[in-house]
Amino acid sequence: MTVKKKKKGKGLLFAVLILIVLLVLYFVIDLQQKKADQEAETEETKDSSLPVSVTDDEIAKVTVKNGDVTMTYTKNDDTWTYEEDSDFPLDESAVDTKMSKLTSLTVDRVLESPEDLSEYGLDEPKQEVTVLKTDGTAFTLYIGNQNSSNNDFYVKVDDGADVYTMPASSVNVFDMQPYDVAKADTFPTLESTNIRNMKVEKEDGTVEFSSDETGTSWTVKDQDGNEEEAGTTAASDLTTAVSSLSYKDFVDYKGDDLARYGLDKPAETVTVVSEETEAETEPESETETEEPKTIEVTTTLLIGNTNDDGDYYVKLADHDGVYTMAESTLEKLLNVDVLDYVSLYLNDVPMTNMKSLEVTYQGETKTLSVESEEVPVETEASTEEETEAETIKISAGALDEAGTEAETEAETETEAETEQQMQTVYHYLVDGEEVDSTPFRLFYNNLIAMQAQKRTSEAPEVSGDPDFKLVFTKADGTKLTTEFYLADDGLYDVLSDQALPARISKMDVQKIIGYYEDIINPEPETETESETETASEE
Repeated sequence: MTVKKKKKGKGLLFAVLILIVLLVLYFVIDLQQKKADQEAETEETKDSSLPVSVTDDEIAKVTVKNGDVTMTYTKNDDTWTYEEDSDFPLDESAVDTKMSKLTSLTVDRVLESPEDLSEYGLDEPKQEVTVLKTDGTAFTLYIGNQNSSNNDFYVKVDDGADVYTMPASSVNVFDMQPYDVAKADTFPTLESTNIRNMKVEKEDGTVEFSSDETGTSWTVKDQDGNEEEAGTTAASDLTTAVSSLSYKDFVDYKGDDLARYGLDKPAETVTVVSEETEAETEPESETETEEPKTIEVTTTLLIGNTNDDGDYYVKLADHDGVYTMAESTLEKLLNVDVLDYVSLYLNDVPMTNMKSLEVTYQGETKTLSVESEEVPVETEASTEEETEAETIKISAGALDEAGTEAETEAETETEAETEQQMQTVYHYLVDGEEVDSTPFRLFYNNLIAMQAQKRTSEAPEVSGDPDFKLVFTKADGTKLTTEFYLADDGLYDVLSDQALPARISKMDVQKIIGYYEDIINPEPETETESETETASEE
């Protein structure tokens, strides 16, 4: 019994000791927290404001030092000038916008006399902004690091001991360079539909694109002077890319050291010729009308080196200013490959321009052609006139005077001829024999719609006769020959006497051959169809 009481007393004592220890820990932690709060309160003053201020009218000069660059802007009668370069194309409104921030500086917190300025980036400030007021007094803002939690910047004023936290909107405008407030030009407006010629000159040669008067049909000339018909879509994509060119950054308004940007010997020169309408002038009189004149405008763009961001330095040939353009903006012009722009159509001869077509397949050649003729159209009006003419003729026969009868017949014939309409009828022929129009048109329409998978710069080695051969004779007498050879890889090599070699899938060629066989080997009529036709004729 005594032993149990002793054990119980020891356990109670141990619990009391633990409680005492926990209470001591609580009071120590609470004391430290209160001490920290008191220290924080001593760092922050009740009046969270800068000891300096300036109004718009009081600003006489602002000097911004950003790293190694110093920019000084002087204000005189609401006019800003750039002291470092009086010829600099200054955008005064941009300067005014930046400097107006000085009139509304706000403070979030004030840290009183911190010991280590390096914690706030103020031992080596990122920017220094010195404001000279019209009364001759001045103050300097030293801008340090940015707080990663609330994005505020740490700022010190003059040689004061306190550090201020200020919102980014108040001070980050002074993280600037001279050309941030330069009056930049815009790249000339080039309407894609008005572009008539584009020339891309590089060290390895020149590629030239030319259009017709409408701007819808294009040709492309390679470095060796070989000219090919350009694909409509590819040419349209290129003109769209040219019309979308725009500057990114203004770099140098003088352009007196082009070698610095690789523009003394441009990596690429792009020349664009477009048609524009002259600005309308006032007519000399109210009744006078003057048609707008169309003039050719040439725009030449020089493309140089890239900067650290991967953007290209560029300038117009007749302007001094150097700018940058994003790589994505110039992408279509940087790597121009003629093969990407040559038309993929293999047999671009519309039926209206086809005089004849010789097709050689399995050793046999047949000639396809289309003939047309004008025939009268029988209308309801002409039928009624014919009936009326017969009636008049009979009545006129009863007359005693033969002359009256003749005149009546002549008048009736003239009226019938006036009402008569004509239509064009087409005859589809194979070796001079007319065939069904449906398979003929199906074959030809698919034939001229054939597109290669790609063009090649060099002709493949082929042997023997082609598997399929086409010789078009156009309306003007010129010819186009296209030959198809089945290659070992299952594709067809296509050779043409008027276009670059090409490759096309076997399936596409076999489909055309199938349509051709439907013309020359039509399915025989069934016995039922023959009996039906005979019955209808009877």
